[in-house]
Amino acid sequence: MKLIAITSENADAHEIDYVKAVIDHGFYCVHVRKPAFTTAEMCSYLDAIPCSYLSRITLGSHSHLAAVYAVGGIHYKSCESVGTNATALRKSKSCHSIDEVKQCASMVDYAFLSPIFDSISKAGYNSHFEEPVLRKYADQGLLNSVVALGGIDGENVVKVRNLGFAGAAFLGYLMHCSDINKLTQRLKIISDNIKE
Repeated sequence: MKLIAITSENADAHEIDYVKAVIDHGFYCVHVRKPAFTTAEMCSYLDAIPCSYLSRITLGSHSHLAAVYAVGGIHYKSCESVGTNATALRKSKSCHSIDEVKQCASMVDYAFLSPIFDSISKAGYNSHFEEPVLRKYADQGLLNSVVALGGIDGENVVKVRNLGFAGAAFLGYLMHCSDINKLTQRLKIISDNIKE
């Protein structure tokens, strides 16, 4: 099961430490989500990440910097077309329906489907997927390359695994931790629960 972390949109003084901790804990990758950053701000952010971690970084914006920094992937918003360039990079896309997943399945390595649960980081962004429907999608093989997003935490990640998703993406549960110790505790909860 792929475990993915997504950064918050805002700059945070401790975020690079969080990114490194998540990768050190065995997460598949970290999606850097900074749509309001200027190119200079994004360069400063990427400069602060040690080179050995960059292959596990996926850019959600500023994709023109992917080659400059040798990051591992590019993420496309639901409204964007998946590019055909940079074929060696991981490609992913945000989707909000199974039809969107089907449309991009052959072009990406995985798709985010959200919100699976009520969002932790976005007030009022509530789930619109019922468990029986998700089970039906899983039985049809439609979740084989789908990463669940939205309201995922250390407890309900077990349900995500049991529903047959290829992975789980965490935003608020990890990136809104008050300090690195709290983050480390939550990373341990996730690993302990998915091992059961």
